[in-house]
Amino acid sequence: MDQLTRTLTDDASESILDCLKDQGERLRAIDEKVAVILAALSPKESDGPTLDDILARLVTLVTEQRPLLRRIDRATGRSLDVLEGRRPDPAATEAHDGSDAAR
Repeated sequence: MDQLTRTLTDDASESILDCLKDQGERLRAIDEKVAVILAALSPKESDGPTLDDILARLVTLVTEQRPLLRRIDRATGRSLDVLEGRRPDPAATEAHDGSDAAR
């Protein structure tokens, strides 16, 4: 490489490094702002149930409603069969006779 090429390469490298330093500073500033926002929006321990508590309660509620949800699903399936001109599935009709009540 001749001297001119080296000088241009060094200038370009210096310019790139300056841009990277500037971007690094901006990212640090953004990171600090995001940390402040998250701290402000995050509930304190005493502010109510945690996300795990809420999810556990939702799972419990869905589990308790499983028999009802199964009946709704079967009834919807039968209704769609009739609306679409198909014969309802006899296996689903037989299972509807209260077999979910035992579960």
